[in-house]
Amino acid sequence: MVDRYQQHEIPLIAVTVTQYDQHAVLCRCRATHVAERPEGAPAGRSATGVGDGPNQQAWAVYLMVAHFIPARRAADILESMTGSKPSLGFVHRMLRTARHRLTPHPRAPAPGYTQRPEAFSTITC
Repeated sequence: MVDRYQQHEIPLIAVTVTQYDQHAVLCRCRATHVAERPEGAPAGRSATGVGDGPNQQAWAVYLMVAHFIPARRAADILESMTGSKPSLGFVHRMLRTARHRLTPHPRAPAPGYTQRPEAFSTITC
């Protein structure tokens, strides 16, 4: 062997749009039959007929919570990553949704509890 080279690359991120059409038909018996929604298709309609999937939702929360990025900037970053800019309302809603879905860790300190900082000056090697 004369040479070796490894290249690490992040895959290109792109938005995948999936359209779900739900049909209803009027039967001869005058009953209306509505098709079941496919798995993964959320129930109900948004005002725009567009929704954001779980990965885009997770990215919005990740940017704001893990990196303290403001909502407007998080929306801009998502647009630059995917080409699809979520609304500010979506970004704020994701924070509320995440807060309601998460439960405190069973061993988490009680609200109002503060831990004393440890004195690290006594640590020796």
